[in-house]
Formats: sequence, structure tokens, C-alpha cells
Amino acid sequence: MSPEPDQVTPAGPSAQNRWSIVVEVEAGILRLPVTRIDEREVLLDTPVRLKIGDRYELIVERPDGSADLVHAEVTNRSKAGLLMRWKPSHPRELEALERLFSDSTSFQNHPDIESALRSKSRLVRTSTIAAQRDSVRVLNLSAVTELIQDAVEDALRESGRLLDDSELKELLDESEKGFQQRLVQFENEKADLQSRIQGLSTRLDRAQDLLNQERNREVDRDRFTLSEDALGELEKTFEKIIDDAVASSEIGPSLELELKVVMERCLDSERERVRALEEKARSENIDLLERKIQRLAKSLDDARTDRDQALEIVRRAEARNSQAPFIGAADAIQPSAPDDQHASRRRALLLDLMQENRDLRQQISLENKKLKVTEKGPA
Repeated sequence: MSPEPDQVTPAGPSAQNRWSIVVEVEAGILRLPVTRIDEREVLLDTPVRLKIGDRYELIVERPDGSADLVHAEVTNRSKAGLLMRWKPSHPRELEALERLFSDSTSFQNHPDIESALRSKSRLVRTSTIAAQRDSVRVLNLSAVTELIQDAVEDALRESGRLLDDSELKELLDESEKGFQQRLVQFENEKADLQSRIQGLSTRLDRAQDLLNQERNREVDRDRFTLSEDALGELEKTFEKIIDDAVASSEIGPSLELELKVVMERCLDSERERVRALEEKARSENIDLLERKIQRLAKSLDDARTDRDQALEIVRRAEARNSQAPFIGAADAIQPSAPDDQHASRRRALLLDLMQENRDLRQQISLENKKLKVTEKGPA
């Protein structure tokens, strides 16, 4: 029997001990074995012919059972198989690739300073250093931590320094330009997130409909085919019964009844075999659809969270922009609540604004020095 749409095609008994890829095409959902896979591309061992340049959503399943969703593009078809290159469409897919193929040592994976410094450091043998230098300077972790703390305190002190009217006006103008640019950027991100939410909702509804159809589908006991072994066994049984009847010269109603019993027994065994295969394929299909629905639901929740964050940022920015500027006093800085989910993001934005303000003050200071030098020159 040919696989029905959205039915899993098994990749063989060894698929549990190796990588596999699940992809949804027009013919249905296919699980394909992997010949070669790395952080850039994957080579699939399959006769399925896909159009070069088309992008597909792949579910990458590791041998340990974990799985992640990543987009990929068909780049080549050959006798070796189907070659696809990763094309992540979201930062979460980049994180998925890092989880699948690399032992990432990014700063986020090392919350403490010591681990972060160790991940960014380079291992050099002491013999190499001794051959180049007589002595070296060493900073311990406490000294590095103190330097970082001093730099942060200096930045906070500089951010609170009072500016004169001209500097403050120029700073406000630059901040207004940056605010408008960020506002446009957030509006674009909001539109992208809204379209992504609509697409995820459509796909989630479709997957839910497929799951309901698969659960409500009943295996037909009257639709089956006889296997080659069953036909051979039936033929041998008939031949033996007929030979015995001819040898005994007793061909009567008992022979017909015996043939019917043998036929019914063979057909019943084949019905049970086919039904077991159908039930197994159906259960695998239901399991795959449930996992897909869980992933889509999680992606939809994440997209909605990102959209709500973008809407909140835009709302606050618009409210701040609509208020009359109050020159001469700085806004009071309120500490973040312990359970604030957006505290890290706000700290990152605050650091960006502090850096921009510092650069602006340096530019203003340089301009003032140039003006003073110019005024002293003619005198």
C-alpha cells in the first residue's frame, strides 16, 4: 500500500541509533535517514526528488532522542543523495544549531565571570612564554572584577554629569533622531512578529486538524492484500488436500468444507497482520503530529511574548515622546523588581544608551576644544 498523505514513512530499524530528518512535503510527512550532517549542511539518503532552491522546515532528530526545528534549502541532487544547506529563519534556529552540533562557549552559557574569561582565553604553554619573555604580568579574577566594577561606576557617574544648555540641546536632538530610528525599527519588528504569529497559528490549526483526522480514522479490516508467503502457504495446503482427496477417491461436501476452513483461516491471519501494520503506522503518525503541535504551540507562545514586548516598548517610547521635555533634572532611576522578566533586556538597552551618550559627549567636548583653539588663534 502506498503511504497516505501526512503519514510517517519509517526509515528502517537502524533509524533509532542514528540521525534522522523529518520533513513535510506534498506527498506527506517523511522521516529520512542521514548520510552526513554537520553545522553547515546535511546529506539525506533518499530517492525523493526535491526542487533545488526550495526551502523546507526540517525536524532534526539526534540519536539520543532530542530534536530541534531548523529550515534548510535544497542545494544539490546526486547519486549520493539529497544535499540541503541550513537556512535559519529565526534566532531560535541558530541556537538550535548550536545545541545540535557544537559545544558553544558563549558568554550566555557561562553566567559567572571566571567561566566567561576562561571560554574567551587562549591556551599557551609556559615554555613558549619563557622563550619570548623573561617575565609576564598576571591579573587574578578579583582584580578583573574590580576593574569591571570601576568601569561601570565611572560610566554611571559620567552619565549623571550636568550639561550646559548647548550640550543638552545637541544631546536631545541626537537622542530624538535615535529614538525615531528605533521607533521605526520596533514597528517593523512588530509587523514581522504579527505575520509570524499568523503563519504559526495557521500551521497549528492545520496540524491539529490532521491529528483529529488521524485519531478518528479507523483501520478498515476488509481492505488488505495477501503476502507472497501467505499465498505460497495457501497453495501448498490446497495441493495437499486435493491430492489426499484424489488418492482416496472421496471428493464430496467434506472437501469443500475443509477448503473453506483453510481459506478463512489464511484470510483471518492476513487481516490481523495488515491491521497490526496499519495500527503501528497510525500510532507513529499521531505521535509525530502531537510533537509537531507542541513545537508549534511553543513557537507561537514565544512569538506572542516577543510581540507583546515590542508593543510595550513602542507604547512606552510613544508615551515618553508625547510628554513635554523637562530640562534640568534627570529621571529617577528605579531598581528592577526581583521577578522582572525583562530586567536583563532593559539593562542592555541602558548600556547602549549610556554608550551613545558618552560618544555624544566626547564629540561635543572635541567640538568645544576646537572652538576654543580657533578663538585663541586670532588673538
